[in-house]
Amino acid sequence: MALYCYFVCRFFFERRATAVYANDDERAQEIFDAMSIEERVGQLFLVTFEGNAINRQSDIADLILNYRVGGIVLHAENGNINNINQLATLTNDLQSLAINGTTISVGEVFTTTTPLTETVTATPLPSPTPILPNVPVPLLIAVDQEGDGAPYSEILSGLTAVPNNMAIGATWQPKNAQIIGEIVGRELSAIGVNMLLGPSLDILENPDPFKPANLGTRSFGGDPYWVGLMGQAYIEGVHIGSDNQMAVVAKHFPGIGSSDRPVAEEVPTVRKSLSELEAVELAPFFAVTGGAKTTTAVADALLTTHARYQDFQGNISASTAPVSFDPQALITLMSLPQFSEWRQNGGVIISDALGQRSVQRFYDDTRQEFPHRRVAKDALLAGNDLLYLHNFALGDDPTYDDQITNVRDTVLWFREKYLTDQPFQQRVDEAVLRILQMKMGLYNHDFSPENILLSPDTPILDTSFDSAAMFDIGQTAVTLISPDQVELAARLSSPPSGEETIVIFTDVRQAQQCPTCPPTPYISPTALEETILQLYG
Repeated sequence: MALYCYFVCRFFFERRATAVYANDDERAQEIFDAMSIEERVGQLFLVTFEGNAINRQSDIADLILNYRVGGIVLHAENGNINNINQLATLTNDLQSLAINGTTISVGEVFTTTTPLTETVTATPLPSPTPILPNVPVPLLIAVDQEGDGAPYSEILSGLTAVPNNMAIGATWQPKNAQIIGEIVGRELSAIGVNMLLGPSLDILENPDPFKPANLGTRSFGGDPYWVGLMGQAYIEGVHIGSDNQMAVVAKHFPGIGSSDRPVAEEVPTVRKSLSELEAVELAPFFAVTGGAKTTTAVADALLTTHARYQDFQGNISASTAPVSFDPQALITLMSLPQFSEWRQNGGVIISDALGQRSVQRFYDDTRQEFPHRRVAKDALLAGNDLLYLHNFALGDDPTYDDQITNVRDTVLWFREKYLTDQPFQQRVDEAVLRILQMKMGLYNHDFSPENILLSPDTPILDTSFDSAAMFDIGQTAVTLISPDQVELAARLSSPPSGEETIVIFTDVRQAQQCPTCPPTPYISPTALEETILQLYG
């Protein structure tokens, strides 16, 4: 009885998204056993789509109902986001489609699909028969929201404007990271997002704005210990703010802070041994897995990067697979004591976007073909549980039709391979169980519609209080880099007088929330002027 009370109390008072208790295992196994092959295979995929609403002709409706995809990543560039009210409606419709076969806003039952466009393959696969949900399983709905607006935050307005990781790190106060994490978790959860692709735990060892792989302001800093503390606090905040209904994905595992080129362009190389990686790059990831101080500070998943690690992976050559496609490398990493228990307890590994130029160039340096089936299969067999199919076709800017065709073809091929390849089937089953366990943690073992869908009377977010808190944190983050205090005092012995002129240089870059939305500046041209006048008159 005492042991039973221990587990019950621990579940109710320390529940978090990645915890896998006995009832998690049993319930996940029950759901898994009831799932069809189509439903199991579909859970492996995180997909993207174009548009900001769902109708009977939507590709995403087809992918959810007939290809049974398990997750979606929202992108501003795909026109998914106009404003937070539209976004809340969209996420609700997506979830309703996955668990009810209907949408909330339209109320249609989706029983027909657009016919599959056949791809040129050795054995053409037939278009699937429409399938209504048999085992309702909610979607993972993910977004990048790193702070500081574009280009690393997808939602540019309607939410509290939070600072980037570097500004948070510059405060030297983990409590500030937790506060910001709580705001992000609470607000994203309120509009139906349940997976955050972040934070970045990369180490900025040698800042250099002219370095091709420079991380810019995406890193908490250059000290592994402090980046780990900030990461712990931020993740804990996201879990608290979302009431543990947000899966947090730490990236870019195992760290790209010292890579020699941008991962989006070509597979980069990090020239460090495993022991050197453990001391620097891996240290923050240890801090949010096996080394986390509290259960709420544990990352639910790690996002693997498409980079090579010299010495750790041996002598690097053009044929050396990125760590994200290297089974032995991921096994070695997950065998480290700091990761092994986290992995055993249900920790999920997610691939970075599998359509990146670096992946295309690795599989064919001439970029004449993109073997999409093989790319997805290799990523799964390497150890990735969730496969992120973004820009999943040949070219720097592949057509949307080509991407959707490749996604459909890959899912169908995975189904066929599941039936004919026993080791492949075992790997799929292992990954799907992890995904189900993570989803169960997000919804407290209850996949009923009322526990997943947003309430129709959900109020519009009030960000005024949080915005005031951000101003205080922003002031704390201000750092004098050059000149030092002594030289500054000599150069500016007294503040400007009313007769003097201050020249302000402002960033002129602009971003768009959606393809048809009006462009807005990263920083308002008058922002600094208004702040100076507000503070000093």
